[in-house]
Amino acid sequence: MKSFNEHAFSRRQFVKLGGGSAVALVLAGCASGGSSTGSDSSASDSSSSATSIKPGFITLHDESSTYDLNFINAAKEACQELGISEDTYMLKTNVPEGQECYNAAAELADAGCNIIFADSFWP
Repeated sequence: MKSFNEHAFSRRQFVKLGGGSAVALVLAGCASGGSSTGSDSSASDSSSSATSIKPGFITLHDESSTYDLNFINAAKEACQELGISEDTYMLKTNVPEGQECYNAAAELADAGCNIIFADSFWP
């Protein structure tokens, strides 16, 4: 069996595979409660579920890095499409790999984020 690191993608591979889209899919899955309820569910059910999500995002760099800019834009777009307002989600940029990433994630959790995405930080 391969270890986690042997399955890890490089940043370039992640972007090619649509890594930003992955954030949108996960958020959409959280907003729907992770299950399908058939055609009886209404759009208001989805938006009320989305409002209970408080995502946090951690990036290694900021908007000056193309990779991080793509991640940030995808995160913002996913939140917008799910009706998560800009004052609800949190973004931490320029977080070095290592203990600083753990600390940033802990700070986001302490601030009420119930789902946290980081765009780097492989173990």
